[in-house]
Amino acid sequence: MLFDFLSVKDVIVLNLIFLSSIIMIPLSVWFFYEVRKICEKASGFLVLGQVTFLFLSWGSFITIFIIFAFTQAEISALSLILTIVVGFLGTITGMLFNQDALKRTYQDRMVEREERVEDYDIWLNESKTLLKEMKKLRR
Repeated sequence: MLFDFLSVKDVIVLNLIFLSSIIMIPLSVWFFYEVRKICEKASGFLVLGQVTFLFLSWGSFITIFIIFAFTQAEISALSLILTIVVGFLGTITGMLFNQDALKRTYQDRMVEREERVEDYDIWLNESKTLLKEMKKLRR
């Protein structure tokens, strides 16, 4: 047959690759949908940048930690951890509390709030008219 020359280990690896690709397709569709939803406003790009930086920072931290955990390197693990943690905490703090970014975020939130209030008022008026019409029909 087609896969007779493969060992059991190779077949297991192929199955894992196939299953993970099947799982990743819906997750990627969901991921890109969420990214589009986040980036509708200017503040969304800021949030996306912060989240991306956070995942990259943690990913590099975990990668470096694993590499140094399994190798016989002459470096203090505490020094490594503190250096990386202080570095990305400082950067995240700077991004989160950037005054211009907070102003843009606040303005976007206020616009969204006003739109929601207008939608609520329209819905409330429509429901009142429907109730009046229903009362007329009952009579």
